[in-house]
Amino acid sequence: MKGDTASTESRQGIGDDFEGPGYCFFNDDRFCTPTLAVAGDFLVVICEEHYMVNKSRINGSMIMMKYVEYNASTWMQELLRDNGGAWGTSIPFNHLTKANYTFAVGPAAVSAEKNLYLFYGAYQKTQKPWTQPRDRSYWDPFVTVAVTERPDGLKGLWLTNSVNLKSRIEDQLDGGNLIQLIGGGGAGIMYAPGIPVYPMQATNKNGKVVSLIMHSVQHRFNWSLSEGTSDEGCTTPTVVD
Repeated sequence: MKGDTASTESRQGIGDDFEGPGYCFFNDDRFCTPTLAVAGDFLVVICEEHYMVNKSRINGSMIMMKYVEYNASTWMQELLRDNGGAWGTSIPFNHLTKANYTFAVGPAAVSAEKNLYLFYGAYQKTQKPWTQPRDRSYWDPFVTVAVTERPDGLKGLWLTNSVNLKSRIEDQLDGGNLIQLIGGGGAGIMYAPGIPVYPMQATNKNGKVVSLIMHSVQHRFNWSLSEGTSDEGCTTPTVVD
């Protein structure tokens, strides 16, 4: 699957190439952690993309959302339609516009009627490899909300500002043992009105990946992590209702 860097107002085919000023694609471009969600009148495809920046050959990344009007009887045909011009694009994270960050990984989405709550982890610019951090200072967990209808009734997919959750959950990070916090990929659930639940992955100071969950009780303001984690080596968690 390929995408594009169009604004949220555009309606372009899901097969259009991601192209933009200053970079192009090489053979090692890849898409990861794809998921589907329904928000309002739209079917939303979410994934992370990693690519090579032109000339400098520095790795970059995006979190991409493609959306199309949803019909329960025809959604599969719309999903497979490549050049029909029906697909819009929203990009919650693009390293080209996030001056202090290089990577974003593990998007996890929760649908809530006309809104979509998206969680992901972003890695700040540093000389240290993002796969080998020894503290959490370079990792920031974010939540952003996509709304599908404006007050004037216009429908689409518009992104609110991303909220950095680090300061709100640092005191819950297993006595400082957890380093990286990213989404588990895929979809979470809306456990009750105002309580989105996200599957999450983290890395402990042994360098091992563990799974846990995070939930909110007041729409992005009060966040809690599960008590304890899975055994080491448990990855790509998911949550079902």
